[in-house]
Amino acid sequence: MFLVSEDAPTNMIVGAGAGVFQAAYVTLTQGILLTGDDLSVEGVAAHWDSIIDRTGEIVPQSGSEQSMTILSKLQGR
Repeated sequence: MFLVSEDAPTNMIVGAGAGVFQAAYVTLTQGILLTGDDLSVEGVAAHWDSIIDRTGEIVPQSGSEQSMTILSKLQGR
């Protein structure tokens, strides 16, 4: 009953199997801003290593945090 009680954690992903329980987390990498010819399928492929680089990744506390990171990249053009 804990996971459906008032004391249950929120914004969590819980994995369970064979008596083992785990917490999973959604993270966001810093990402990169693609422009011009790079703003394409080929550009994504060419910059994939930078896109998935986990250095400085964050665990967002809300959905709006992703939007804020995008705005930050756009303002830093």
